Amino acid sequence: MRYLNIIGEINDNLEKEVMEKTLKFIQEDEEILKENNKIKNEEDQQKFEDLTIYINSCGGNISLFSTMHDLLHNYKGKIITIAVGDCCSCGLYLFMLGEIRKIGYMSRILYHEGSYGIRNKIEVQLEYAKYSSKNQEKINNYIIKKTNIDKEELNKYKDKDWWITSEEALKYGFATEIIGTEKVQWNL
Repeated sequence: MRYLNIIGEINDNLEKEVMEKTLKFIQEDEEILKENNKIKNEEDQQKFEDLTIYINSCGGNISLFSTMHDLLHNYKGKIITIAVGDCCSCGLYLFMLGEIRKIGYMSRILYHEGSYGIRNKIEVQLEYAKYSSKNQEKINNYIIKKTNIDKEELNKYKDKDWWITSEEALKYGFATEIIGTEKVQWNL
């Protein structure tokens, strides 16, 4: 069983760990593919393993999402993402990588537009703002493609934090399944 844990802030340390594991999985799959090409009978070929990605993150550096998206583009097995706790900002974008996307009953996700902070000359800031705007458009198109939300609906949250419950995540197509739906009884 293959898995990745995205826990906490998405930063350079986490990115390095995730990249190393992901590249290892991809290399293993390339070896399986080479061996399978030698075997004519499909029933005798080795199957590719699914990859489960657990996410509990407040978000962080968008480059991890970009790296994961690009690395996993050619992943041979099924990608399953599971949101547990908070799945916020670029943690949400990672969640959307899954072909199957499960969310915990008590979990929540957060969509908002990206932000950045740079100190530099005005012209550099303006150029970075143009880049960030183009990148946000790509991300919004990605969300629209993977959910049943249209551009008009997404634009309602342009300047807001949109907190989404597990039930809403299922309704809007962010998640494909809610897990742990038993009612919690508090004995106080």
